[in-house]
Amino acid sequence: MVCHSLEENLSARSDLASARRKIEDQEESMRALLVRAGALAKHNRDLRLVLKRYFVDCKTAAEKGGADRAMPVKIVRSVGLMVNLVGS
Repeated sequence: MVCHSLEENLSARSDLASARRKIEDQEESMRALLVRAGALAKHNRDLRLVLKRYFVDCKTAAEKGGADRAMPVKIVRSVGLMVNLVGS
């Protein structure tokens, strides 16, 4: 009876340990996906800004009777700022 009880406890502990490992792996995957989702959201915002400014530039160029095409806006970031954000 005691051996049977010990065997049940050990098997339950191993099941809990494997479940805990699975949960930790899922949490790590979730953190990585959240980081990627944040980067994609930022990229999406930047593209929206570029398109919006491009459409405005095309419209003003057409109203002025100037060139048929307008150059898209280039997004420029400060590398020093990126290093500071990553380091903090």
